[in-house]
Amino acid sequence: MKYLIIGNGYIGRYLFKHLSPDSLIVQGYIDNMELLERLLIQEYPGSILINCAGKTGRPNIDWCEDHKEITFGSNVGLPIMIAETCKKLGKYWVHIGSGCIYDGYDKFYTEEDAPNFFGSFYSRTKIWSQDILSGFDEPLILRIRMPIEENLEERNYISKIVKYAKEGKPLLSTANSMTILSDMVRAIRFLTERGETGTFNLVNDGALSAKQVLEIYKKYREPNLKYDILPIDSVLKNLKAGRSNCVLSIEKLSSMGFKMPPLGDSIEDILMNK
Repeated sequence: MKYLIIGNGYIGRYLFKHLSPDSLIVQGYIDNMELLERLLIQEYPGSILINCAGKTGRPNIDWCEDHKEITFGSNVGLPIMIAETCKKLGKYWVHIGSGCIYDGYDKFYTEEDAPNFFGSFYSRTKIWSQDILSGFDEPLILRIRMPIEENLEERNYISKIVKYAKEGKPLLSTANSMTILSDMVRAIRFLTERGETGTFNLVNDGALSAKQVLEIYKKYREPNLKYDILPIDSVLKNLKAGRSNCVLSIEKLSSMGFKMPPLGDSIEDILMNK
């Protein structure tokens, strides 16, 4: 299958490299409907658009609190424009969304649960875009969290918390769902080949805390690494925005016959084999 990727950031570059090397096209930010129509009709007909564009902020989502107009345009305006264009053209497409719209551990959050975390502007934009896109028939919406990949690039969750540990920054004590990007690639192939639409949680089986991830890292990489784990309230008081902490249900994806591997085992494989 051919894929047209919108957005050449961390997720977009990974998909370009691993999803379909012979047919994948990466484009930067698309800022008008006419250009998007030309790409889909004239330049790359028959391709499935995957929207990976979006602002998560650097070094973290606190950036979004001070750059709300840019964040809104990327996280809400762009997907709405893509949705309207693809509806007009009758085009199936994929949106990479976020599962960072829940907070709490009373349950594993399903695709049907209403968002309950509004503590950051980033998360609010993801809630708004998901709510709007759910009114369209064409998109497949994939909710990922805390991405991890085998090359441990700087945007990788493991690399981030190792960097924080070395800088002496405290880390949260809470467990979270995470997404191994190689498994995300397999899931995208599976779902797009079937033409699935609607919303899917795309995280690995299980949840881990920063401490658990760092202990696996120490086992294979730096046994003497030191770090501080503090309760969430102690960490959040020094941040501009709140942080989503939750576990997502993968029952919907599993019920279709696609199994996401256990999170801990996958992290061990990455750190042991790199």
